[in-house]
Amino acid sequence: MGVPGVTVLSIFLRILFDQLCVSPYMNGCILFLDSLLRTRSFVAAWMKLKHDFKATMLRSYILWPAAHIITYSGQLGPTTQVAYVNSVAFLWMLYLAAVATRPVARPVLTAVEPPSLLHPKHAVV
Repeated sequence: MGVPGVTVLSIFLRILFDQLCVSPYMNGCILFLDSLLRTRSFVAAWMKLKHDFKATMLRSYILWPAAHIITYSGQLGPTTQVAYVNSVAFLWMLYLAAVATRPVARPVLTAVEPPSLLHPKHAVV
């Protein structure tokens, strides 16, 4: 690694803490509070969070560990590291804003006629 004293284990533990403790809390708060402020409805905000949280966290688990490996491994200088992390965070906030403002798709309920046993597709040959 590029920095003395930085081990693979220490990088792994930092990323693990971030992804298991910080990331779910921060992403959940942003999604919930944005929806709450937009709709002024606790129930709508909760439904939005339930709808979007899993997909958001899966994308977070793809982006942030890779970004943190680069950051924590010492591959970037101190000034470049700050600019890099801020750039990744800016792109992540753009993604969260897009998810937060996207409406929840409501299922369309239509009457479906059960298949007829007299239909040729169901005929016994």
